[in-house]
Amino acid sequence: MYDVIVIGGGPAGSQAARLLARRGLEVVVLEKGGPDHVKCCAGALSGRALPFLEGIQLPPSTDLKNVELIYKNKKILYTSQSQIAKFVVRSQLDQTLREAAQKAGALIRYQTAAQQVRLFPDRVEVEVRGGKVQGRYLVGADGATGITRRLGSESPKRMAIGLEGEIFLPEALDKYAEKVLIDISWLSSGYAWLFPKKDRLSVGIVSFSGRPVALRKHFQRFIDSLKLPSPKTHLAHPLPALAPEKLVIGRCLLAGDATSLVDRFSGEGIAYALHSGTLAAEAIASALEEGTSLESYQELVEEEIYSQLKITSKLQKAFWFWPWLSHFVLRRHPSLMEEYFSTVAGQKSYAELAEKLKQEFVRGRWLKRESQ
Repeated sequence: MYDVIVIGGGPAGSQAARLLARRGLEVVVLEKGGPDHVKCCAGALSGRALPFLEGIQLPPSTDLKNVELIYKNKKILYTSQSQIAKFVVRSQLDQTLREAAQKAGALIRYQTAAQQVRLFPDRVEVEVRGGKVQGRYLVGADGATGITRRLGSESPKRMAIGLEGEIFLPEALDKYAEKVLIDISWLSSGYAWLFPKKDRLSVGIVSFSGRPVALRKHFQRFIDSLKLPSPKTHLAHPLPALAPEKLVIGRCLLAGDATSLVDRFSGEGIAYALHSGTLAAEAIASALEEGTSLESYQELVEEEIYSQLKITSKLQKAFWFWPWLSHFVLRRHPSLMEEYFSTVAGQKSYAELAEKLKQEFVRGRWLKRESQ
């Protein structure tokens, strides 16, 4: 019997596994995909994420310093003097984190999908193809549509949806090598993006409306506007809606996308996955070593993560639903761009940003009406 079973080998699961294995605990990670499993993800490692990865050699990356925000051909360029985030290929990041967990002593079982989870007072059992795996505790980190998410929520809430492709074109890579594009022209509630990476461009679109949207059509229009070739393949993936979730179910803790830890303003999830994976590891280690309750995990996630994510939900409604107003305000007050990216870099909180934006949005809406 293992001390801890982790379902899902993404950032949340790998982080929990690495930290628990480092304490000398017997940990197994059940990953349904292979080592090169590909997921729809822009691959942004914000300043909030990087402190959780100290000591890990990251895969090849590019630094985010220049951002171009576009609304119907009107552009705002923001340049930071310091790094805001890094861009990596998500499959390479996941493999790097799993290898770090493996080095720490965790066992990684690829092509091992969890088919059923059973919770008992003294153990957990996970049914997999060809048998079952037993452990004292379980970390459910298998994403927005995984089997463990349903343990904490009877009916999944509305989800956002993202569509992404990758373009391997040297001349395009040269053109956008040091610049990120965020275009808010194509959807009434969402944005299109272009993120440069070492050997490719990540292009995509995300809708936060929760309603059916012709994403592929809008995606293609965005690609055509940049005069870029269509990606050979497209990946789509749901983003969990921000909603109260039960994070502790018996001997199981949920982490990452499995419990809706996604920034509703930007769609960022990796930082919160790493953060929750860290908290899950600490809670389980404390339970094993000192006999403490797992309920502290719920409290810490709500205090350290959910409190910020609730603000991003409000910002999303203000920004993405009125893109003309958002762009207008930012053109008049470019310092707000610096405020936001300081938040992305982990230097400020969303609470501080929300207060600043609240003042300027009210002023901006009045000025727009006066100018019409």
